[in-house]
Amino acid sequence: MNGEESNIEDVKEAEEASPVKQQPSIDDELFKQYYERGMAHVKPTMDLLPQLFAIRGLENPNDAKTIIAEMKERVQQLTRRFSLNAIALGAPELAEIELASLKADVANSVGSVASDLLASRNYPRLGEWVQKLTTSLTGAVHDIGAGVFNMYESLEAKNRALQAKLDARGTELTKLLAASDQLMQETTTHEENRTQMQRNHANQIAMLNEEINWLKSQNEKLKGLVRGNRYPPTPHRRNASSASSLSLRYGSEPGTPTQHPSTPEAGKGRGFSATAGSTSSPGAGSYASGQPGRFPSGLRTQAGPASGSHTPSRGQKEAGHVASGTNEPGQVKELTLRQTKDLISEIYESKKRYDSRVSTGGVPPETMEQHVNTYLNHRYGLRQLVLDWAASIRQAIAQHESADLDVAVFARIMRNEIDEQFKTVLDDLKSTVKELLRALIAQKLNTKPGTDAVSARLSQKMKGLLTKEEWTSIVKYLYRAEDVPAIVEGVITILGNRPRGKTGGAAVLSSDGRVPFPVFVRALLDFQLQGHDRFLQTIRRVFRQYDTDQNGVLTRFEFTELFRTLVGGGDTLDLDAAVEQADPWQQDMVTFSTTVAVLAGRLMALD
Repeated sequence: MNGEESNIEDVKEAEEASPVKQQPSIDDELFKQYYERGMAHVKPTMDLLPQLFAIRGLENPNDAKTIIAEMKERVQQLTRRFSLNAIALGAPELAEIELASLKADVANSVGSVASDLLASRNYPRLGEWVQKLTTSLTGAVHDIGAGVFNMYESLEAKNRALQAKLDARGTELTKLLAASDQLMQETTTHEENRTQMQRNHANQIAMLNEEINWLKSQNEKLKGLVRGNRYPPTPHRRNASSASSLSLRYGSEPGTPTQHPSTPEAGKGRGFSATAGSTSSPGAGSYASGQPGRFPSGLRTQAGPASGSHTPSRGQKEAGHVASGTNEPGQVKELTLRQTKDLISEIYESKKRYDSRVSTGGVPPETMEQHVNTYLNHRYGLRQLVLDWAASIRQAIAQHESADLDVAVFARIMRNEIDEQFKTVLDDLKSTVKELLRALIAQKLNTKPGTDAVSARLSQKMKGLLTKEEWTSIVKYLYRAEDVPAIVEGVITILGNRPRGKTGGAAVLSSDGRVPFPVFVRALLDFQLQGHDRFLQTIRRVFRQYDTDQNGVLTRFEFTELFRTLVGGGDTLDLDAAVEQADPWQQDMVTFSTTVAVLAGRLMALD
């Protein structure tokens, strides 16, 4: 029975190497199910032992009880291994293969007992033959099981690959369905746009007919005057210099956000809020309120006096303090116009995020000048770097302010000459001019504004020249009809007085009225800025009277006195509402931009 002892040891080693890391106890329900099932399947094979001992010549061996006891232990070990493997595999079909292997192993053990018994009864060759037969059959069963396992793994791999393909196809199908839905939505939108364009076209025709009828009536009146020799007095021509308060279509007060019409017709009836006025051409330094190169009074606490020249001192030059593009302490950066505008954009974004916290009462309000210090401290931390960058910003603004409108607007916001909200008005104006030009091009091409042909033509126009018809049409769509002549005249004056380049030369406005698109946009922005600047003159003057420390911030008391000076204090409820609107969190701080936002509408209503 030495072979049986070896087999039992093999079973124990197999149990220790079982894929089940934490072997279940005998009380585990699943283990019990597999164990009982295994014992039931091998019982017929175990019953062969008593039958073997009853064969004539082999009956009643002396060690029959020992053989049966060892066989039972062997079968229990094999059945336990079967149960553990079946649990580890987790697949019922693979558990059946393990069950067949269990039967084969038990049959092999019974055959080994029969072989030993035959050898002990003088039938050694027969015993050897029986042993070979059972071993061969057992090996065949195991080979079949191994083949089935390999086939199962192969099929599983193919199934996973097929599932991956199905998932990919499902993703593609989902994308196709989404694209189909989007196409349907675009089709619906295009239909709505076409219907809207037809309505707009009909409205435009009706307006033209109405204008024609009005002109006819005026013509008849003039004929009557001529026949009766009764000439009316010559009307006073209202040019841009005398139009002190031209209302524009997009909004009723400065800083009102605008909507961008997709077609010229859609833009009628709305306009930018500003006040048109003098159309004299701004000269060098005009955006600095008559003080070329003047930097705002800000950055005092960390950047030194604001009135100092941006030119580095002789000591700085000798020490090599004028540098470009480094963050080493003690160096002033020479910023290009592009770098200056990028930095200004970052400061605007930082201020926007800060103001969102102000609106919840989380932090006190800041002027743009104060926020530049906050921005630099947050970004660089080191005092010397903050001082260097503050000096760099002063120098860059002084260098580029007279040549670039964006830098000029930022500088004037820093000086508390115009409000921060006006920057949004200019951005909206730029965007609206572009969309109006797109709509005009679409009308000329008799197609929809979103087509590639319109986009390509728009790109060419934005890099090239606008005809007088095109840019005057844009002005007409932007502003009220009664204000258009004065505004066109003002734009022409600005364009006619502006040279082509920094070195002078011919004017940008050609004899036939054509003008480069960027120059036209700049002229509109100049015009808008001039009008807004005139509108703010009174607010700015009175604000500075009460801003005794000249930091761009009023206390609640100072704001109350300013309100009484500009609006009047008769309406106590309106005064209280204005104070609460200006300082909702009672931090006793009201900036210039907040003052403009609160008072602009009230002052326009008084006019």
